[in-house]
Amino acid sequence: KALSSALRSLADGAYKEAAGLAGGFLRRRRDADPAGEGSSVWKTRARIIAARAWVESGRASDALRILETGGEDSRTPPPPAGLEAHILWIKARALEDLGRHGDAAEVYDSIGRSGGPAPDARAAAARAWFRAGDCARGVAGARALESGTPRRPRFPGLEILRGRCLEKAGRP
Repeated sequence: KALSSALRSLADGAYKEAAGLAGGFLRRRRDADPAGEGSSVWKTRARIIAARAWVESGRASDALRILETGGEDSRTPPPPAGLEAHILWIKARALEDLGRHGDAAEVYDSIGRSGGPAPDARAAAARAWFRAGDCARGVAGARALESGTPRRPRFPGLEILRGRCLEKAGRP
């Protein structure tokens, strides 16, 4: 019930409420949790909801704390494989919000290494590399996106960032 309420709050834009509800779920004791061993999936989902709520509300450092330490639960198990990409995406967004674009780009790139990279993850990595001032990696990422995507979706923002990055570096 707490997680469904947290998810509903997140969808409604009530980010502080969503983070609070998900955080309350994370603080529950495992031995009091009727879900038993399967509760790690639910704890991971609670971490995702809380972290996303903090990122959306502009509290990126709180999002990173939840993702990296599990919040109040210091016994946080590794995330189930299917949820790892979600955690990485939110972590990268939080790092970008903190101005740590190079770190964010590394995390976006790791999404591709943990499974087939989606065009959005590739584009986010290239964007973060450009913002970090690493034009070479940004250009390489943008080219890989164009060559590795069958329908070649357009990411016009990448071309703008590419131009700005190269201009800053003194290259045409």
